[in-house]
This record gives sequence, structure tokens and C-alpha cells, in this order.
Amino acid sequence: MSEISSQAPTVSVIVPAYNAARYITDCLESISRQRGNIPLEIIVVDDGSTDGTRDKVDAFGRARLIKQENAGPSAARNRGIEEAAGDYVAFLDSDDLWAEDKLAVQMEIFRTHPEVALVFGNCLRFSDHGPLGEPFFLDSGLNESYWGDPVVVEDAYVKLFETNYIPTGSVVLRKSCLDACGMFDESKRYVEDLDLWLRIAFKFPIAFTKHVCQLKRQHEGCVSNDAELMTVAFIQVLEQQRKRHGDLLKAKGIHLRPRYAMEYCVLGYRCEREGRRAEARRWYSKALLTYPSARPAYYYLRSFWDRVAKVD
Repeated sequence: MSEISSQAPTVSVIVPAYNAARYITDCLESISRQRGNIPLEIIVVDDGSTDGTRDKVDAFGRARLIKQENAGPSAARNRGIEEAAGDYVAFLDSDDLWAEDKLAVQMEIFRTHPEVALVFGNCLRFSDHGPLGEPFFLDSGLNESYWGDPVVVEDAYVKLFETNYIPTGSVVLRKSCLDACGMFDESKRYVEDLDLWLRIAFKFPIAFTKHVCQLKRQHEGCVSNDAELMTVAFIQVLEQQRKRHGDLLKAKGIHLRPRYAMEYCVLGYRCEREGRRAEARRWYSKALLTYPSARPAYYYLRSFWDRVAKVD
């Protein structure tokens, strides 16, 4: 078991929490069960909860509780980073869990690969009824040929433009790398993790493990359930990077405007399925303006079909 004690911690585990009373005890217990005798501190940043979150953390008794007015997950994680005493920082949302060997596996990678700034791992979704589907890497086709190396991700920065392959709750990073890259952007409520991973991967090597490190709980309260806001935020983050490093992306064959158009079409299709045709057409129009092509044109015209058929 890892040690949560008075000795100087090696890893500071930051848990942002907002109205997390239902799940936070399970979350904290999963951190305390880590194998490998790694000195830990757990920092729970209560982001203005109005339920019994603080009482649950107090009852757990092995975490440091920091209270703040509600400011969002980026601000909560940053507050935890500022308070962290460890040389390494890890993150876990208050409704998720860690596998028991998570930290031991990742800290060994830091030992054998001192050049890397961040290590992440696989993720498995679950609900109150059990596991949901396959682990993230398998489900997304992230195999040996994709990573390019058994441990260190090749072209890590560029690959993040294809998919955000880094589950936040699986991450351990060197706190020192944040001095060079900055912390979470507190103006962002969505995709703030990808924004930071891109900044880190641009400057430093990052590594991975195939081990399932994070168990991600699916429930109605998940912030990530808001697909439209997530997609818009995702495009905004990529566009910021294009403005900063467009020449590098072009040299690597990364063309973002077709990607944006595809994402807008996906949003439009979702709206269309929900009967919001006018909103769907706005997304299809945005896709056409972003990257004129046959697909958004087809979807845009098709969205009028039922209306035309009824008139006829």
C-alpha cells in the first residue's frame, strides 16, 4: 500500500470536487489502496459544493481539504497544484477510481525514462451496474502501431490532433514541467485537459502504459455528457494551436479545417435526430463555410427534405 503519512510526499493527488458526496469516498479509497509504498498526499479541492462533500472528505480522514468558491475544474486543479508538495502531480475526478497498481506502474516508467514529463494510461468506463465496453485504447484502435514505441509516444503532439488519447484521471506528470508549459486554462470549462496536454507534448516527451489506470464512471451528472459544448471547445483549442504552430502542423500533414467541418456535421446530425432542424442547418452551414465540400452540402440540403415532401 502507498503511504499517506507525514513524510514528504512523492506524488500529490489532486481531486477537484463539486457536489461529489455520492461518490467521493470510493474515489479517495481507491487512491489510498495504491500499491508500491509510494508516499502520497491527497488534496481535495472543494469547488463550492452545496451537498455533503466536505463531510465525506472529513470522515475519510486521510485527505487535505481546500475550500473555494465555485470556479470550475481548471481553477480547482490549479489550486491543488499550487498547494502540492510532491515532485509529481496526479489527477482524479471525484466520481472516478484508480486501479490499485496504477501509480506503481507509472512511477517505474518515470524511473526508467527520466526524459519524459508525463505518463498516462488506459481507461475503462463503468457504471453502477459494472464495466461498459472495452478499455479505451482497444476501443479506439490505439495499438502498438499507433504509439510507435512500447513506452514513449512518437509524435505525441501531432497525434493529439487526431484524438485526445490522454485520459485525465490516468495522468501523472512532473510538477516542474508546468513551470515551462503553464497550468490549466481557467477560462475553459471544457477540453481544458487537451489544451494542457498539447502544451506539454509540444515541449516534452510523454509516455504511456497499456495498463488500465483509470476507471471512469458514467452517470447523468458527467460534464462530458454535454456533447455540443465539448465539440465547440475542442475546435477552439485546436484552432489556438493552429495559430501558434501552423507551419509545423502543415509540415506534418495536419489539415484542421476538414476536421472542423466534420465535427460541425456531427453536431448538425445530432440536432437533426432530436428534431432541431433549424439548429442543424446552422451547423451544416458553418461546416460549408469552414471547408466547402460535398458532405456538408448534402446534409444541409437533406435537412429540408421532409419539409419539401410535406409541401408537395
